Amino acid sequence: ICLDIILADEGADIAIAIFVPPLMIEPLGVVRQITEVSARYDKPVLAVIMAEETYFDLIPVKVGDTVPYYRFPEAAAEAAAAMVRYVNWRSIPAGEIRTFDVDRKTALDVLKRKHENGGGYLSPDEVYDVLNAYGFPVCRQRVVPVGADLDAAAKSVGYPLVLKVEGEDIVHKSDIGGVEVGIENKKSLGEARKRIESSVRAAGLLDQVEGFMVQEMALPGKEVILGMSRDPKFGPLLMFGMGGKYVEIVHDVAFRVLPLSDVDAQEMVREIHSYPLLEGVRGDVKVDIDFVIESVERLAQLATETDLIDELDMNPVVVRPQRDECRVVDARIRVRAPGKRSLSVIPPRKLPC
Repeated sequence: ICLDIILADEGADIAIAIFVPPLMIEPLGVVRQITEVSARYDKPVLAVIMAEETYFDLIPVKVGDTVPYYRFPEAAAEAAAAMVRYVNWRSIPAGEIRTFDVDRKTALDVLKRKHENGGGYLSPDEVYDVLNAYGFPVCRQRVVPVGADLDAAAKSVGYPLVLKVEGEDIVHKSDIGGVEVGIENKKSLGEARKRIESSVRAAGLLDQVEGFMVQEMALPGKEVILGMSRDPKFGPLLMFGMGGKYVEIVHDVAFRVLPLSDVDAQEMVREIHSYPLLEGVRGDVKVDIDFVIESVERLAQLATETDLIDELDMNPVVVRPQRDECRVVDARIRVRAPGKRSLSVIPPRKLPC
């Protein structure tokens, strides 16, 4: 009777019937009644039968077409929660796969050239060309060889600027004192260069230095990370999260596989724990969320349109309230070597409902 009343209530969507058999009560009879009542309603019913083990062999034989049953309430609750998650997931709109007007030829020419020459990491200038071709606002930059004068590059980029040590095997530049920011003039630039050379020498990495990057200094803002790696089974795996030098410690990131719809991109951005920081808290101004979401979609388009990229990492990407002030500050792209197996490029297609 209780189960009948609950299922008849419009406010109830699912029911879990829990039965702990007292003396002189046959569990099989209770299971039959639960099954009979549930058959009259178009609502899921789960049963918890905390009876002797022998009954779990008898129920499938003695009770036909029974409701799902469990030994303990925790298992039934977990099953019900999974059903709710699935229903919620099915109710989300499929969305659409957006593409943007990009210079695909320029990007592919750079990637193919590196691939044919053995693959590996692109140079900073090549990274700039690929990302710029796909509409990412990369900081203006000039790479100067070791020993060359920095003044011409600084005038081209414009003060204030950032000076970074460059080398394919030097990944975490700030860890070895390889980055100087807020350089305002030629004198400060020379002093910054000397400090970097001294720090790199102390770290024992001076022989790995290939040059210096003179880079536009981005305005302060929130730092996010965008990344992609090519999984041998799933293909391109996209990453988004809060970036900066603490990204490997905080681990506040989200992942998706392709194809990626606009709805997927929105969910990906909003599901990280630090998302409220992007929305603006305690007096902070909200960043351009649409730009952040679009950046994820542009990365998905790049990963879709070529299978030559094994890894891509943009960190940090400085995001601000105004789109035209957002900048990709640092990035690395590793190109697949010839002969290395890769999954086919995933063609754009309509997503299933």
